[in-house]
Amino acid sequence: MPGARSNERPPGCVRQHLLTREKRPAVERIRPPEAIIKVGNPIFDWLLRSRLHGLVDEHFMLVRFRGRKTGRSYTLPVGRRTIDGRLGVLTNSPWRVNFRGGAPVEVILEGELQRGRAELVEDPEAMARIYANLIEEYGHEQAGRRLGIRINVDRMPTHEELVDAIERSRLSFVAIDLGEEDNSFGHAVADAEVVAPGVARLALGVVNAYLVGEAGGPWVLVDAGTPGSAERIQAEAQKRFGSGARPEAIVLTHGHADHSGSAAELSGLWGVPVYAHRSELPFLTGLSAYPPPDPTVGGPLALLSRFMPRRAIDLGEERVRELPAGTEVPGMPGWRWIHTPGHTPGHVCLWRDGDHVLLAGDALATVDADSFSGMLRRRRKISRPATPVTPDWGAAERSVREIAALRARVLAPGHGEPMEGPTLATELAAFAESFAAPEHGRYVGEPARFDERGVAWLPPAPPDPVPKAAAVLGMALLAATVAWLAAVRRRGQRRTLNLFDRVGFAERESGWRRRWDSWGWGSWARPWRATFWRRATNSWSTTAPGPRRNGLRNMARASPIRRVR
Repeated sequence: MPGARSNERPPGCVRQHLLTREKRPAVERIRPPEAIIKVGNPIFDWLLRSRLHGLVDEHFMLVRFRGRKTGRSYTLPVGRRTIDGRLGVLTNSPWRVNFRGGAPVEVILEGELQRGRAELVEDPEAMARIYANLIEEYGHEQAGRRLGIRINVDRMPTHEELVDAIERSRLSFVAIDLGEEDNSFGHAVADAEVVAPGVARLALGVVNAYLVGEAGGPWVLVDAGTPGSAERIQAEAQKRFGSGARPEAIVLTHGHADHSGSAAELSGLWGVPVYAHRSELPFLTGLSAYPPPDPTVGGPLALLSRFMPRRAIDLGEERVRELPAGTEVPGMPGWRWIHTPGHTPGHVCLWRDGDHVLLAGDALATVDADSFSGMLRRRRKISRPATPVTPDWGAAERSVREIAALRARVLAPGHGEPMEGPTLATELAAFAESFAAPEHGRYVGEPARFDERGVAWLPPAPPDPVPKAAAVLGMALLAATVAWLAAVRRRGQRRTLNLFDRVGFAERESGWRRRWDSWGWGSWARPWRATFWRRATNSWSTTAPGPRRNGLRNMARASPIRRVR
């Protein structure tokens, strides 16, 4: 019929559709968009390390291993599987090749750190059997979503089709056999990571501390973390050096609260001195507070710096000592300290000549704290020190150039992950060459000045528009809230008056009647009171069926009373 729409497709369209489906493989690997991976990985990393790990434990875990080529330590959130009784990961990501032939691995599983050995299974025949079992277990509809694959046929894929997909996509299984178990993770005890012979990094949230020394021998604690970290540091020291072990000394790279917060408590527990550079002593003995942070430089730390407490730190003159006039570090043979001012006037780095290991403190970092994305991703990147609390950018640049000239092979910073490898020296040199201070800020044009008693002079603070903008926004929100509450109250009053007008609550001998009359509404309501109560009494008859309240409700709905003025 002319003009009618037909549901039949032309033969050519059907053939073209079948050809399109035939050109696609029966099974193919699908991968989430890179943007989702970049945003999701840091979130899952944080969840799995936190006390909220139970939210994602069922399907995810953290895998920690050391790269074979770079020698760097990597930590990745991955989807967990148990196949033939073995824990593992189905993946085709490049990092899997580090386990070819077997390699040690650490797994954070259900809030606990466990150590074991991982092996890469990449035989196509074995992988085809694994995927066939999983597709049969999950069902044809759910298998694609659960396994990260797309099944382009309306049936169970054959063994040959699965082998073809595995060879094409390089799908493999990283099988993990857990051995020694460490239940400390998630129970107020951190785990130390060995970054160089005799150097173990202790991650304390956003800051690092280092245990320097061999097990069974003398050792030193470098930096003491934030306040409240003493129990964690002491527990890890006992695990590494034995019960009752105490260090030769505590050495501070500088005195900021995130590096010296637990120094007084640990010094008292162990009965050991705290060493720092002479220029740091006024800030550690209560003589002076550090220069105020600069919130105008921009970035996430600058925003947070507005809420940072600013007070002098007093560890006590009896326990704080000056580093020796030479470059030797007490209790650390083979190491020397290097004065690297800028971030603070008495900042020092610790250097071991034998294998070119550098404990950098906050002279530089390996996490980009100047951007929200850098802090969220926590990708390794050599970066300048924290911008809001660095009062001398000229000295900071000279210190970075001196560090680059050392040609370090292992870089252990105060913030961020350690870095090592043959290209590290080149990366440090390139960073020193391109080092730049922030574009604007209180300490950019002219630095703060210091003397033996602490801060001697500060540049004037630039105008900060954020507090004023926040005050205006707060007043606007307050005004909007008051207006909204007033409108809600007026609507409530109108509904109350309508209810009284309809069902005659004004006749009740109660406080509401007195209030009603006081409003002046009683005079015009009197003419229909008798009519209302006559109807209400008839409706409330005890012989009427149903609850007594239904009579009043039905009367009010079916026979409204006409107002008489």
